[in-house]
Amino acid sequence: MLGTLCVHEIKGLWKKAVLLLAVMIAAGLGGMGASMAAQQASELTYWGDFFAGPEASLVMLSLFLAFVVWASLVAMFLLIVMRFYRTMFTDEGYLALTLPVRAGQLVAAKYLVALVVMVVFSLVAVGLAGGMMMVSAEGDPDVFIAILSLMSGMFGVVHDFNAVAAVVGLVNVLIGAAYQLALAFMALALGAWWARRHKVAAAVGLFLGIGWLVSLVFSMGSFAAVFGGTDGMAFAASLSLMQMVVNAALAVGAVLLTAFVVKNKIDLS
Repeated sequence: MLGTLCVHEIKGLWKKAVLLLAVMIAAGLGGMGASMAAQQASELTYWGDFFAGPEASLVMLSLFLAFVVWASLVAMFLLIVMRFYRTMFTDEGYLALTLPVRAGQLVAAKYLVALVVMVVFSLVAVGLAGGMMMVSAEGDPDVFIAILSLMSGMFGVVHDFNAVAAVVGLVNVLIGAAYQLALAFMALALGAWWARRHKVAAAVGLFLGIGWLVSLVFSMGSFAAVFGGTDGMAFAASLSLMQMVVNAALAVGAVLLTAFVVKNKIDLS
């Protein structure tokens, strides 16, 4: 049954996902081309004429296209979250919850499909952003490694943006996708349960509040570690790894809580 539910979710998402992914890839490749053209144009003019020449427009175009890449990622996330709310907590949700399947299976199918989509989008976005930065750095692969390393937080800083830090950063991207999706699903479920009116607004508040609180705890810990002693940087790097583990655990817990709330607390009658 879980497989059937996953197939149904894929059918509901694939057209929008393919369209947004195409937009993302086109923007990323266009950004790389604009960056390369800007480099070539800058070699044909004096530096003093840089901001008056065509290269300035090409630089601005590459920045805009980089924004489109990340906007496509955010748009896909919002579409997934909106679909989850519509198919679980509206009239359509009432029909879904009357099916002879467990609420946990419904939530699991939606989450698994959404996670795969977001992982693909996240990896493509990181690859395209890294590609644009590499073009700007004349093809230096260390730039791409540095970008991934930065995504590992203080771990990458402490380890001088090496290959290990890049791998940790990539893992953190995947965990981050799982955590953000699970947090959004849980917030929507709790908002539908607690709020009599403005359920989506309540869910947004929960999502932002919980996410901010978790980030604040680890940010304060890293800040105190860096300025607290000689081994502060190493401890801050350990906190980055600890945050990844905590986010992964929170993602699992949030999905389980979502299934529990949908099964026991939501009344769509």
